[in-house]
Amino acid sequence: MSKGVQQENSAHSRITKWWIILACAIVMLVLLFLSDTLGRADRAAVEKGRQEITRAQYEAAFQNYQSCMIKIGHPIQGVTEEGMVYQFLIPKAAEDEGGEACYEQEFQDADVAWQTQDFVAEQSQAA
Repeated sequence: MSKGVQQENSAHSRITKWWIILACAIVMLVLLFLSDTLGRADRAAVEKGRQEITRAQYEAAFQNYQSCMIKIGHPIQGVTEEGMVYQFLIPKAAEDEGGEACYEQEFQDADVAWQTQDFVAEQSQAA
């Protein structure tokens, strides 16, 4: 192969590599954008009550939360129900000892989804 043909192949190879790198970068940016957009859409759906859950799912999530709080040594107290929504008390010390994590992991999504469903929100306002 002549030197000119080798240089031309080398230049073509570099250009091809740059196009591949650029295409990969664009794909990654698109995927990042889509994942962030879909994540925001899911959060917005929960906030607007579009993610519906059943009463049984709400109760199961609350039971999981109660179990978690017992495990960390801070059982939930004063559990009542007003307008289809659980009301309860947790010790202040529980916040620093895993109580916040228990709520976030076990009950928060169900709690928000349940309370923002139209029929629950109406009952809560009436109570």
